[in-house]
Amino acid sequence: MKKILYFVLFNLITTPFVFCQKIQFPESFKYDASILPEMKLAKITKETRDVGIFENPTVLLQKEQMQAVIYNYDITHVNRVYIECYQEVKQDDNDAGVVVSEFNTIQDLENILPTLYSQSNYAFLTVDKYLITIWNDGNETAAKLKKSVAYYKKKLRAKEFVALSDGSFSNEYETTVTGDDNAYAVAEVAYGTTVPMGFGYVDSAIFISEEINKLANYITKFEMNYGIEVAVQNVGNQNMTPDMMEPYASHLVFNDEERIKNNIVILFDEVENKSFVYFGTENGKILSKLPLQQLKNKLNQSLKKKEVYKGLYEILMQFEIALVEASGQQVKMPE
Repeated sequence: MKKILYFVLFNLITTPFVFCQKIQFPESFKYDASILPEMKLAKITKETRDVGIFENPTVLLQKEQMQAVIYNYDITHVNRVYIECYQEVKQDDNDAGVVVSEFNTIQDLENILPTLYSQSNYAFLTVDKYLITIWNDGNETAAKLKKSVAYYKKKLRAKEFVALSDGSFSNEYETTVTGDDNAYAVAEVAYGTTVPMGFGYVDSAIFISEEINKLANYITKFEMNYGIEVAVQNVGNQNMTPDMMEPYASHLVFNDEERIKNNIVILFDEVENKSFVYFGTENGKILSKLPLQQLKNKLNQSLKKKEVYKGLYEILMQFEIALVEASGQQVKMPE
């Protein structure tokens, strides 16, 4: 007899977040320390005192001070910088925090965005003439960064800026947020040219606008519920052969230890109607037992019919069912 499964059906109907707060520097940018329960505010060291930094958190007004904490972009047109740094209680060489740069103008900020490079322990957001840089060198880096990004999106309606590893960047996209009051809300991605989908990227032209929002929200909730990072990426415009797919998936996972253990990478060629699926070393022990070729064939049929969202959603649902089954939950599915 077929085992009765339970899984959560997510509510994908979003409610726009009404933003009416006036930005105040630095008060509006104060970090939520509850995201880092294993950390405390970092101590002031001799090295920081030597460059004129005597408090944490603090506002920096001198270029010499700014240069001591900002190395990945030009500070010529930066007016003020707010820093808030944390370090692990048990292992104080691991740190995290936020650096907020106030540029003289919005144009000055936009001019430096193309110079930013992707790093697995960094995230960038912008709001008005401010650049928010979040970093985390501690445990569960990716999860903590996501919570931090969601915090500033909800608080300030900031826009995440996604720098790519080769120095190029995806189009900026507006965000609204949705969710209950007990968790940081999930971002809603607006229709653009290239948008993040988990830790992958998709060409929005192959979706309709509301499908992008639904899939992005579903993936984010999937990641939060199961601790498995997901990358969905179309490769039909990259002239890649099938033997290049697995190395490319490994490149996406990169050197993030937690992501290597628990990830799902779905690459799909929307031109040739082919899909490629890879798992992490841990969650793969469960998901590799599925009839993967059958699931990919079904996704390929959806690609052929130009039903990209439907195909991706259905294969992710099958992964979710397998994960719940493996956990031993046996609650009846809603009808």
